[in-house]
Formats: sequence, C-alpha cells, structure tokens
Amino acid sequence: LNTDDPGEISGKITDSESTDPIEGALIIVEGTSFSATSGANGKYSIEDIPVGIYDVTATADGYNPETKTAQQVISGETTFIDFALIRTPGIITGTITDSETLNPIEGAIVRLVGTIYNATTGENGTYEITGIHPGTYDVIANAENYYPETKTEQEVISGETTVIDFALIMIPGIISGTVLDS
Repeated sequence: LNTDDPGEISGKITDSESTDPIEGALIIVEGTSFSATSGANGKYSIEDIPVGIYDVTATADGYNPETKTAQQVISGETTFIDFALIRTPGIITGTITDSETLNPIEGAIVRLVGTIYNATTGENGTYEITGIHPGTYDVIANAENYYPETKTEQEVISGETTVIDFALIMIPGIISGTVLDS
C-alpha cells in the first residue's frame, strides 16, 4: 500500500432529535475543494482525499452547521464521520394592544402553553420570544384588567420569525356605592 494513496470520508447526516436522515446536506472538507451532498438516506461519501488531518463541516437548510475538527484521512482507508444536526430555533414576536383604544399594553405576559417560553411586553406593547424549538404552539396573552386571549396552533418555523399580535378586551369595571338625596 502506497502511503501517498488517497483516503475517503463517509458517513450519515441525521436530525439530532428525530434521528431521521437529512437529504441534501452539504458536507465540506475545510480548506479543500472536496465536498458531497447527502442522499435520501442521509449518507454521503467523499473519495480521493489526500492523506492528512481535516476539519469537516455539515450544513443543511433549517439546521445549525456542525464541524468535526482534526479528522484524520488515512491512505487507502475510509474515515467514518456522522453528524446529528440540531434544528435552528425560531422566534415569536408581536404587539399587544387595547382592543378599543388600540394603545399598547405594557407589562402583558405572553407565553407558549405547556412550555417555559414566555416574555413581557415593554412600554410600546411589543414582545419577543427567541430560541423556540420549531413546532406548533398555543400562545396566550394576559394583562392586568384584561381578558386573556389565546391563539391556537401557531406554527414556529426553523430560523424564521412568526408575528402574533393580540388586541385584548378590557374587563368592564363595576361602580358601587350609595346614592344620597341632597
């Protein structure tokens, strides 16, 4: 075996949570022109790579890129490098206003039902919740002296911002007392 013979890098790209294969991921041998795209089964293979130590990066739409450093390519052998990519989180943002006056409501609390995700509106009635795992959520807004409002089945998409505005209805007040004849 000639030590100058090139080696190969092969592996599989999967979703870190579902473990499903990721088709169309781009795998790059950093500092070279060598790359490959994963197939429907998530598998890839890059041949004829000169012997050496390389950083190898996998990227796919909707996922955070991942780099495996100091991967050794050995003459005439296959180096197996698998990647489990993490989905890019999404964002929910919006404004909460009074349904009658349309004025912003400060201090309203917005939360994704059944999760730890929440935010409080600022002076201008706006909120932003970041780092949300992609999926479908019920989103509720609460504010003092207002009826809560829920928007059901709101979709958070990987790497995107979902805008959800609320117009809350004020709870009517009660006046009580005694009327006196002057």
